[in-house]
Amino acid sequence: MNDYDQILTETVEKFSANAGMIHKIDPSDNCLHIVAYTKGLPQSLIEATSIIPIGKGISGTTALTKKPIAIKNLSAETPGFVRPAAKTLGLGGMLSAPIFKGDEVIGTIGIATVNEREFTEEEIKDLVKIANDLANKL
Repeated sequence: MNDYDQILTETVEKFSANAGMIHKIDPSDNCLHIVAYTKGLPQSLIEATSIIPIGKGISGTTALTKKPIAIKNLSAETPGFVRPAAKTLGLGGMLSAPIFKGDEVIGTIGIATVNEREFTEEEIKDLVKIANDLANKL
């Protein structure tokens, strides 16, 4: 288990979530590339999220806006940045935070739950702190 996997596993457990991913921006194509994900995710999801353009989907929008995004029910809500395929995954709540190095976003971390979940301001702050700690490892 590498550092990313360990941090992600601990983060998913801390939030009592069911899944998580960490993406890092590759400067050569300016896209997010998956560097860690929790066990048990469908292969189709891993493939669909292995490379994400900045501004696309939840992680890409998190990187573009440089702000965390919390979604109460991924299957029901329809923000424009949620990809249609994401709604079919059977996930409820999702929380995504940017990973910064200085003022520059270098990646994202996201967690998700099977059930609907409204993340609190405290939980959002906690994930942002974890993302800040991750910056030194990406």
